[in-house]
Amino acid sequence: PDAIIRVDDARFAEYRTAAYTNVLTALVKKYEPDAVMVSATKNGKDLAPRLARRLGTGITANCTELSVEAESGLISWNMPAPGGIMATILCSDTRPQMGTICPGAFRKADSVQEAEVEIIDETAEEFEDDGVKLIRQVLNVRDPELSITDADIIVAGGRGMGSAENFGLIRELAGLLGAAVGASRVVVDAEWVDQKHLIGQTGKIVRPKLYIACGISGALQHMVGVEKAECIVAINRDPTAPIFGYADYAVVGDVIKIVSALIEQLRKEKE
Repeated sequence: PDAIIRVDDARFAEYRTAAYTNVLTALVKKYEPDAVMVSATKNGKDLAPRLARRLGTGITANCTELSVEAESGLISWNMPAPGGIMATILCSDTRPQMGTICPGAFRKADSVQEAEVEIIDETAEEFEDDGVKLIRQVLNVRDPELSITDADIIVAGGRGMGSAENFGLIRELAGLLGAAVGASRVVVDAEWVDQKHLIGQTGKIVRPKLYIACGISGALQHMVGVEKAECIVAINRDPTAPIFGYADYAVVGDVIKIVSALIEQLRKEKE
């Protein structure tokens, strides 16, 4: 960045909707940026629409790609939409243009050590609190499972795994490969696995070297989260499954039998 605006205030030590919305509204009105981008995290999804409403502008949610017209500064926000299409949203009539960006959608740029960054200190005016008080704390305990955003290999399961019991095969295969466990939306909604394993538009975007998709049909909302993987291996009994259009290797057959055979073979190799 060329500049960072800093508001050093104890009221912002922890995320609170009213506090963050109030201070950011004031800063955007003061500096009048052409565009505001917010990460589509849990807090970002809470904050961004409130900020857009205060500013009287539109917002595009869960963007995975964007481009900008150099002359006009008009941004094309791209996001997966129902029906398996990519929608392009323009905000031509109001400013600032706003969007939430799916974490992992863009690679981090190389840092420039010699870059000079201006630090601008601002203060926040008094405002009414949101009335929410913290009555408990959740301690940050290190998660022993490998995060899907850090993994070189991901083994992911979908509806085709059939049950939470069968999904245990995904965990077992991932363990043998030193891989992370991923999942499609239907699996998370069925509570076979935690939300942290969700890959796709409403989950995480990943870039593993190897992605093994087991019983995943390949809906666009899922594939935007994994299409940048270096190699995709898809296992599905349906030869017309959309995921085969993305896969580098396609395996057509009973996913339970195939994954079980893979586990057996890997166990033999480790003996």
